[in-house]
Amino acid sequence: MASEYYKKKFKDVKPDVPYEMTKIEKWNNWWNYHWFHVLVAVGAVVLICIILSQWVFKTRPDYKIAYVGEQYLMVDAEQLQEQLAALGTDLNGDGKVVVQLRSYNISEQNPYYESDMVGFMGDASVGGSAIFIMEDPSLLFDRYHIIEEENCYLWSECPALSSIDLGGDYTIGICTAVLEAYEQGEENAAILWNVMTAGAE
Repeated sequence: MASEYYKKKFKDVKPDVPYEMTKIEKWNNWWNYHWFHVLVAVGAVVLICIILSQWVFKTRPDYKIAYVGEQYLMVDAEQLQEQLAALGTDLNGDGKVVVQLRSYNISEQNPYYESDMVGFMGDASVGGSAIFIMEDPSLLFDRYHIIEEENCYLWSECPALSSIDLGGDYTIGICTAVLEAYEQGEENAAILWNVMTAGAE
């Protein structure tokens, strides 16, 4: 039991009244401990939104065409894509026809030879491009077996391509797997191929 002395000494002492913080003080106190977590969360949300917007609004090509040769095509790539797109139909339902043209210079004199070869080999192995414009078609059907010789035509022999000057005599071919899938009822790049080669001998 407390002594009489302490009872007399502290008889007038009252317990402290708990301090009630204002809303602003509560907010400041919370922010002081959580500001870093908030910034990380906001940054993550912004990053996710950017990635999603790029994925949603990304233009997806209907047709992928690759040029393979030891010289660069002496034409405007964007203009060529538009000219070829005019021959195709919308395959992915986005309301427009888009042709993507990749170019691989496989000359050993090319300063970017290794990167172009890696790109070409990756394209060839995963079936990225369906139609090929070739300077030397034997490369694709002898060495890589991507296309068949009977599925190749000279560019100049195709009436639909007669108005498109590539500045040289090139050959076009279609990937065998794409053609086989089309024959089995799959709607793919063979639609453009048929238009490009219609009337070719």
